[in-house]
Amino acid sequence: MVADAHYFRDRGAYHLYPYNVYFDPWRNSTPPPSAVRPGDYIVVYQRKGVQYDAAQQSLRWDGLGPVGAELVLVEAGSALFRIR
Repeated sequence: MVADAHYFRDRGAYHLYPYNVYFDPWRNSTPPPSAVRPGDYIVVYQRKGVQYDAAQQSLRWDGLGPVGAELVLVEAGSALFRIR
């Protein structure tokens, strides 16, 4: 669960429990690309620095290397991705 605002990170993670949720309650950080595995989901809510390339089906954040991802759901200011 990634979001710029502390409240949205915490609240989003709360609603995703009992699933194993990664979020940083103290800093606006994202998991390193090496930490995500195929089948993982990434929820992005009002977070800058996340880019999705639909043609390549790749997702990148904070200028780090891309990972293969499928766009599952998109709404204004939010998106759900499944890592491939």
